[in-house]
Amino acid sequence: MRRSISEHARSVELVGGASYLTMAAATLGLTPYSLRHGYAWRGHKAYERSIPVRDLAALMGHNPATHNRHYGKWTDEAGLEEAVARATGVSISTLN
Repeated sequence: MRRSISEHARSVELVGGASYLTMAAATLGLTPYSLRHGYAWRGHKAYERSIPVRDLAALMGHNPATHNRHYGKWTDEAGLEEAVARATGVSISTLN
């Protein structure tokens, strides 16, 4: 028998003891996928050293192609320049 999201959320406690239903009630527009997308974004952008795509995809239960299809849209020119600067310590703008 398959459980609904609300039944599953009642049985799973999230960080800090708040259930998904508690967080959803306090956050307009929050969905289970909001949490998943937030996890992917933090893995790519929120840390000084991002998690490699291959590893992040495996942690999220899919392959790099699927990961790039869903989360690759966050890549833009400014993000690429920032990633190069973080990895090398050199700003691309100083190279031009």
